Amino acid sequence: MQRGYLMERSNRMDERLPARLPSGDERDAAAARLSQARRDGRLVLAEFCDRIDAVYTADSIESLEQITTNLPAAAPVGISSPPVFSLFGDIVVSGRWRAGDEVRVRTVFGDARIDLAEAITDDDVLHVRCATTFGDVCVQVPDGVEVELTGLSVFGDRRLELAALPRIPGTPLIKVHASTIFGDVRVRSAGVPQAASVWRRAVGRLRPVPPEHPAPPT
Repeated sequence: MQRGYLMERSNRMDERLPARLPSGDERDAAAARLSQARRDGRLVLAEFCDRIDAVYTADSIESLEQITTNLPAAAPVGISSPPVFSLFGDIVVSGRWRAGDEVRVRTVFGDARIDLAEAITDDDVLHVRCATTFGDVCVQVPDGVEVELTGLSVFGDRRLELAALPRIPGTPLIKVHASTIFGDVRVRSAGVPQAASVWRRAVGRLRPVPPEHPAPPT
């Protein structure tokens, strides 16, 4: 009788014990498995960022194991990222695609939108090189990545609009080099709303406004 009481009490005490926190080495090992899955094409960039962030915020060893045990199988990748050029037309690159280590985009009288959320990249540094004349370029990145924006703008803007979050350890560095003539380049996180282009607003103000016709008398 006494033994059964002690076992029941021990079980109740075990239930009240806090879950064991993962050690630093266990977190690093989980992050390494995720990095390998990204290089193998099993994780797109946005999902990799979400999982790697969960690795370093997991509050129990059980939660840490769940993050790395249900990795998706490798899926066929859609388009690759050859140099992209557009004349009097728009470019949209989104969905599941292989970015490699460099993406090149050139537009003349056209806009380009490059969405890296579902991009596959096997490098720790991703280069995005953009050039536009009379057009805008928008590069959308997942939250928590570090971005370097360099280049030259003539009658245009270069804007880095990222969420106010620290860099998630282990995420790739994205280097954007942008040159614009009468065009804007924006690099923004998914959660940041896109603002209107400055030069397009200026062009809109220069357009003649049709005269207002008075309403016919009733």
